[in-house]
Amino acid sequence: MNFKTKVMDKDDRHIVTLRVCELQDAIRNSVEEQLKEFLKEHTAKSTENDTTLIPRKKVAEMFQISTVSLDKWRRKGLLPDPIKQGRKIYYLRSEIERMILERKQHYYGT
Repeated sequence: MNFKTKVMDKDDRHIVTLRVCELQDAIRNSVEEQLKEFLKEHTAKSTENDTTLIPRKKVAEMFQISTVSLDKWRRKGLLPDPIKQGRKIYYLRSEIERMILERKQHYYGT
């Protein structure tokens, strides 16, 4: 199956024929490059001594899971130790961001 796309230069028009797998590779490479750049910037900006607390609901949103799943992760020891204030549970932003960064680096090999 062939896929055709038009690529426009300032003054020239080019028609490029790509196979689906070539287009997928080009997209994958572009996304990986952008992610690596984002991770470099994010690592440089993050501070190890960040003591900002984030509620468990926000942490669940960051992982795109429900709070029920987040609680299961906590019980299984997959999350950093929470900080309890009264009946509410919080996490250190720096620990959650570090955890996300490590998993992205592991997954994408950066």
